[in-house]
Amino acid sequence: MNQEQTNITTGKQIRHLRTQLGMTQEELAGELNVTRQALSNWERDVNEPDLNMLKKICFLFGVNMDDFAKEVITKMETYEKKERILPVCPFRY
Repeated sequence: MNQEQTNITTGKQIRHLRTQLGMTQEELAGELNVTRQALSNWERDVNEPDLNMLKKICFLFGVNMDDFAKEVITKMETYEKKERILPVCPFRY
């Protein structure tokens, strides 16, 4: 997996889809009935939209939810595998 693939997040995907259509945050927020600040927080990965909101986003942009989430899920699984590897303890008993 290359560096760009590991940096894909839900927020980056939302921003990419929004900018591809030439929408402003204000316009997309209006379509989703959320504040521009909420949308900004999603795009900056401060927090994430809930599942129902993700469904609305995918419907609005005409993307399959599986495709939308595929890269994010792959990244999460990779991170979880790394977390399961226990570090070597430098202390000896």
